[in-house]
Amino acid sequence: MKRSNLVIAGVAVATLVAGGSAYAFATGTDTSTNSASSAARDDSRDDDRRGAQTTVNSAAQGSGPSAASDSRLTAAQAIDAALKAQSGTVVSADLDDDSDDSRHSRDWTVEVLGSGSTWYEIDVDAKTGKILSKETERDDDDDVREARAALKGSTVSAKQAAEIASAKGFVTSVDLDGDDDRGAQAWDVETTDDKGQERDWNVDLKSSRITEDLDDRDDRNGRDDADDRDDRADDRDDKDDADDRHDD
Repeated sequence: MKRSNLVIAGVAVATLVAGGSAYAFATGTDTSTNSASSAARDDSRDDDRRGAQTTVNSAAQGSGPSAASDSRLTAAQAIDAALKAQSGTVVSADLDDDSDDSRHSRDWTVEVLGSGSTWYEIDVDAKTGKILSKETERDDDDDVREARAALKGSTVSAKQAAEIASAKGFVTSVDLDGDDDRGAQAWDVETTDDKGQERDWNVDLKSSRITEDLDDRDDRNGRDDADDRDDRADDRDDKDDADDRHDD
């Protein structure tokens, strides 16, 4: 972006210099004409400067949060890259919070369910899409069965869930949501908007319907922590009441 700004500014300056040179060769001996032309030239230069500055400022605005998000590999692209390295079924894709200090970039970690109880954890460079590592793991049979059972009747893949949720913001993770007794019913997708606000969404495994996960939003807002504090306060009050009755 900085090089583009320099090019834009350089073009504007070159135009002004060229215009000034052309005027110098075209001047005559009529003083009034020269004065009028000089004033017009000054106005033109001011307009050009303002126009060049406006162009540079407009270009610089592209370096905000939205542009930064657009420059990163999307969740769907990271999933595609992982599946090229290892065939199977993607069960999660997460953008790491911590950057690699040696490369100053963030990575996608994509989990792929292979044959049997074999899982693959694949790290994908968040800028280039390059495969950084691939690890093979043997997971618990129960976890494998739950994942396969949830995905068996599913018509929405992890990639599709990420693409659906991308309308809500930049997707930073997509995972199977299996917190309830019924097993996974939806993809749990997290997004971040241009202002850095994080939100959680559920994308139904069968209907592809997307709804906001209000429980996770409450967790982010600290409401559960507040409820816990209230519960602890109630417990203390109950204990005090019991002590008072004992003293009586």
